[in-house]
Amino acid sequence: MVHSDLGCPFCYLGEATLRRLEEAWQFTWTWEPFELHPEVPADGVELSGQAAEKLEQLYAQVLWVATTLKVPLNPPSCVPNSRRALSAVLALRETHPAACRTLRTALFDALYVERRRISTTEHIATIAAEVLAGDALAIAIEATRSDAAAVALRDAKERGFDALVTGVPVFRFFADDDERLDYRVMGAQPAETFERVFAALEVPKR
Repeated sequence: MVHSDLGCPFCYLGEATLRRLEEAWQFTWTWEPFELHPEVPADGVELSGQAAEKLEQLYAQVLWVATTLKVPLNPPSCVPNSRRALSAVLALRETHPAACRTLRTALFDALYVERRRISTTEHIATIAAEVLAGDALAIAIEATRSDAAAVALRDAKERGFDALVTGVPVFRFFADDDERLDYRVMGAQPAETFERVFAALEVPKR
């Protein structure tokens, strides 16, 4: 299980690494949203001046990690509010799991590769329409406006707290499918870190 936030660059890097590992290892994983910064204004924040300089300094570290992991990254110029985007992805998780993953990847790429914004319904609808269609697209867009979707997002964060998750990304791998016996990888770690966990759990290779 992966606890992550679309507004977290280390979550983007960590999930990209995990997707690559699926090519070599036989494991499955589920996603649980964890909204890290609900205090960010609903439309996100476009930074300038001294605030932009501080963001640039933060991304100097992120860029170093991205280079090490060989994951493309173009630091965004804004700080997103991820609530609507997370709600859109979460709404697809049970009924459209493939679309859930597709949209999550598209939103990550939009923010951290294409430097697009992902905070508003309009931002999300535009990106979703590029990768989804039909019921999946309608469900995702509706969730950005839905009170029920917002409640589901809060419930997901509470489940994270119950699992002692306080920051993201956290990757939890279960022994014998038992959530009480989890091996954790925290942060954007290299593939070798995940592979040590796979070896401990005797995960077969493809």
